[in-house]
Amino acid sequence: MKTLAILPKSKFLVAAALAGVMLSACSPKPESANEVAAQQLVEATQKAEEAAVRAETAQKALEDAQAEQAAAAAKASADAEQAAANAKLKAAEDRAAAAERESVAARKRAAAAERQVASKPATTYTPARPVAAPTPAPAPICQDCGTISAITAVKVKGKGTGMGAVAGAIAGIAAGNQVGDGKGTDAAKVVGAIGGAYAGNQAEKYIRGETVFDVSVRMDNGTTRTVRVADASSVSSGTRVKVVGSNLERL
Repeated sequence: MKTLAILPKSKFLVAAALAGVMLSACSPKPESANEVAAQQLVEATQKAEEAAVRAETAQKALEDAQAEQAAAAAKASADAEQAAANAKLKAAEDRAAAAERESVAARKRAAAAERQVASKPATTYTPARPVAAPTPAPAPICQDCGTISAITAVKVKGKGTGMGAVAGAIAGIAAGNQVGDGKGTDAAKVVGAIGGAYAGNQAEKYIRGETVFDVSVRMDNGTTRTVRVADASSVSSGTRVKVVGSNLERL
């Protein structure tokens, strides 16, 4: 809305005076100049007062219009705020109603659950008995495994080649021939030959003899076995071994 421009009262007075002068110039001249001037002054004063009254009225109308405009704007803003507040209130009321309905439904469900529990007979809780863990099966015993308990060195006779028996027989014949101052009988010679051959054979076996080792093994099944080996340098008492035929294998 456009605002009216209101002239100050002094400007209205000047304008009224100018209008009076112009009117006096155009109107017929009265008989006296003083009377004319007085008449013009009165008319100008009246017109200035009328103009001032009109200006005040216009200013009051302008102020009233501005106040009405401000009041209308304030009312429109207040109406909008009121509408927003009413919408928020309605939403809050709807949420409260929904919450109340949910609360009622929850109470009904709780009551139904209580009735269902009350209708069932009481049961006694019996804790489950602990189940013992199964005993693991013992590991199978190795029937050929054990621990060396002793090692004994044994001197064994070697094999005769016959040379010792021949040499012994010859020596025996010679010894039998000495019976009776060199005139030994044939029986003495035979006995000497036989004895010499035996002694020579045994002597050869002893010379050709070798050392072996009897290894005693305390088996895992509780028994004891003795194994004869030609070399026991790789084992000792306390060594874990496995008996394979006539041999020993370290474990």
